[in-house]
Amino acid sequence: MSCCKNLLKIIEDDRGTTTCFNDLTDIPFKVHRLLHIDNVPNGTTRGEHAHKNCTQLLACTKGKVTVTTTELSEDKTSLVEKTQTLTPPGATWTDTDFLVIPPLTWSKQTYEDDASLAVICSRKYDEDSYIRDYEDFKNQVGLLKPTEETAPDIQEDNSSDDEQSGPAEKSKWF
Repeated sequence: MSCCKNLLKIIEDDRGTTTCFNDLTDIPFKVHRLLHIDNVPNGTTRGEHAHKNCTQLLACTKGKVTVTTTELSEDKTSLVEKTQTLTPPGATWTDTDFLVIPPLTWSKQTYEDDASLAVICSRKYDEDSYIRDYEDFKNQVGLLKPTEETAPDIQEDNSSDDEQSGPAEKSKWF
């Protein structure tokens, strides 16, 4: 995703560190929220949730953050787990300096080396949009048959101008 290669600039000198976010219009979604996670004890894992409808861009500004994501496979029959380690960018960005996480992707981050993480979000905070239980997440992506105990409180829209029926589309970048 080369669109974000000029997004982040980190300037360090004897007075401290300045982290600049440049031209947020390069991000492939409208920005509604920015988080900065800092002072996390080494080895601590955070996240461990998914979002129903929020896309996030993660960029490490200090230290090292290992991000593990779990999402539905292309054939929609299993979950695929991927791991990427984020570190602050060097003089130029590479595609491993940031990670875009689409909706309905379970994510957890492990912090090392006094890490800091910037998270840019496509949605404002809404607790109801979080999926915090892994079994509920599997239900949301369609791997579990809903039961009364696990069924999410979501109303299905069965109305359609187009009467075609087929598999639901996988989340797309926007």
